[in-house]
Amino acid sequence: MVGALTAWKATKGSGVLGTHHYEIREDGLFEATDVNETLTKWSGIYRAMRNRSNLLICENRKHYHVIPIRAFTDVLAANAFFDELLERVKRS
Repeated sequence: MVGALTAWKATKGSGVLGTHHYEIREDGLFEATDVNETLTKWSGIYRAMRNRSNLLICENRKHYHVIPIRAFTDVLAANAFFDELLERVKRS
C-alpha cells in the first residue's frame, strides 16, 4: 500500500454514501465501502484532476470519484496522495 485515505461519512446505504476508503496500490486504485470493494486498474482511470476543494478521479466521462481535500489530515497529505495517483495514471 502506497497511500490510504478514509473519506467522508454520510448516511449508510448502497455504498454510494457512507465511508469510503481509498488505497493507492501497485495494481490500481482500491476502494472499499461497507458493501463493496473495487480495484480499478490504472489503465481504467481516464483522468485525475483537482480543484481547490476536491480530488476528482475519472473512470470515464460519466463516472467520477470525488474526494474532498478536507478528508485528508492536511493539504500536504492530499497533495502527496494526488501526486502519487497522477504519476500512476500517467504511467498506464
